[in-house]
Amino acid sequence: MLSERMENTGETRLEAMNNLADCLTGIMNQIIKEKSN
Repeated sequence: MLSERMENTGETRLEAMNNLADCLTGIMNQIIKEKSN
């Protein structure tokens, strides 16, 4: 599924990994905010 998305958008593997890392970082930050409230 990830490889299909990469082909469709023309993303390189590195860009896809960076986007995934950004998503995970955002999710973790959201969880931390919710726990600190």
